[in-house]
Amino acid sequence: MSHGSQRRRKNVHRSEIASARSLQKNAASLVEEIWFAPLRGHRCLESHLDDVLLWLGETRGRSASIIDQAGAASGYNRIELRDKALAHLDRVFLRYGSNPWEILGLDSDASIAMVKSRYRRFQKIFHPDRNGRGDGEFLHCSEQLNRAYSGIRKHRQNMKISSVFLQQAEAESWPGPAADQVGQHFAARCRQSKLMAGTRKRLGPSTQVRKQVFSVLILVSALMILLLAA
Repeated sequence: MSHGSQRRRKNVHRSEIASARSLQKNAASLVEEIWFAPLRGHRCLESHLDDVLLWLGETRGRSASIIDQAGAASGYNRIELRDKALAHLDRVFLRYGSNPWEILGLDSDASIAMVKSRYRRFQKIFHPDRNGRGDGEFLHCSEQLNRAYSGIRKHRQNMKISSVFLQQAEAESWPGPAADQVGQHFAARCRQSKLMAGTRKRLGPSTQVRKQVFSVLILVSALMILLLAA
């Protein structure tokens, strides 16, 4: 096993231990929420949803043991407690027509890693191959989860593609620093040409006058030479 894999496994193990400690403190109140969830009719288990999913999907896991013990201490029947939790998940989270985020009990800005983790925990409960139950209700829930997970992944892929196209469009619309320098040089040359043209226009009449005066002086000089020679 690579060093990276070992480190990831250690991080997962630490996360599970921390989650179990937190659950241990709140197990009694969570059991109460599970028992009365069908009567409340809202997403009362959302804040502890991962713990509930682990409890239902991994019957021999740490979370299952903690919740089962808390349920027994409170005098609740284990099978009835699980049935209430399953009924609540089916009715509140897995409703037909719900958007994908509501089905998985996540916010729309949840990372794809969180989406995948939540999807897998749900499927450990409802997938027919995992629970050995092929009844229509569990199959319906599993299909709902598949649609939700697929819809979120496609949405994220489309967002990524759109972002790439936007970046390309911005890059193509801005020709780059070299073109900017050429444009600036061209503008400077244009300004210089206009300045020179204006200068020539201002100096034009004076130059013409000087040429005429010079011609007259030459003519006068020639006449004086002829007179002296005569």
